[in-house]
Amino acid sequence: MFFGGAGAGASDWFMATVFMLSGVPLSWWAWYRGLYSVSQKTQPGFFLTAAYGRFFFNFGFHILMAAWMIAGLPAVGDMCAGIFTVFGRLTAGTGFSTFLGFCALINVAVWSTVLALSLWVGGAALNRSS
Repeated sequence: MFFGGAGAGASDWFMATVFMLSGVPLSWWAWYRGLYSVSQKTQPGFFLTAAYGRFFFNFGFHILMAAWMIAGLPAVGDMCAGIFTVFGRLTAGTGFSTFLGFCALINVAVWSTVLALSLWVGGAALNRSS
């Protein structure tokens, strides 16, 4: 964490920037644009199948990313404040560390909500495709 006194702050910041700069445009192209183009077509064909393929590839990566952020494995850095960070900070016992633990707990709750809503959207898209 940047202010937690542990981890590699600058490299974590760099990875978060890479995720944002690459993930947002690619997700727009594969997720939103793919589902929008599918919803406008009524005849099955190659482009309809390719749009669904782009969506489900991005969807699978998104699900893995959300699960990774919820877990927050310390072996890959402190860039994702997940369950491991929550337990580590809350058991440290100091004031600022406890505050960071509660911030990480909020992060886990938000990513869990993202994962649940994403699975719901994916299920709806899968029902539409069959």
